Amino acid sequence: MKINKDERGRTLYYVAVDVLLFRGGRILLQRRANTGWNDGKWNLVGGHIENEETIEDCIVREAREELNIKINKEDLEIVHCMQHKTDRQTIQFYVACDKFQGEPEIQPELVKGNIVYKADKLDWFDLDKLPNEIIPSAKLAIESFSQGKSFSQRGYGEEQENQ
Repeated sequence: MKINKDERGRTLYYVAVDVLLFRGGRILLQRRANTGWNDGKWNLVGGHIENEETIEDCIVREAREELNIKINKEDLEIVHCMQHKTDRQTIQFYVACDKFQGEPEIQPELVKGNIVYKADKLDWFDLDKLPNEIIPSAKLAIESFSQGKSFSQRGYGEEQENQ
């Protein structure tokens, strides 16, 4: 595994944000499709911070792009952070929200001149009845949030969760 480093040898991290979007105590998940990464598995809505976005700006943009809903920054609460290592190092923030405008629906994206849907299904789940085919980091984040834990780690040998 090659971890990206800067010119001084310090590890470079990717920074991403996912939303724990709630309605009636249930959480929204999307089933990935047409991406080549974890297609067929359920995941939270979110993405990487772009340019000089804040965490809140990122989730507002991602919710609009992926679900065509409007979220106000003041309705967001950062509830969890995960450090995880796969083929790269990532810091992932999880933001809870239960106020939004519009009805979530899968949105197309233009990729290399083609219209692509990066999800093929949306569904609301009880926190204690998540689907079996869920991306492990999403499952850990949801479970940690449900237990009131603000931090977790994945990919560093034995999984660690701290408060």
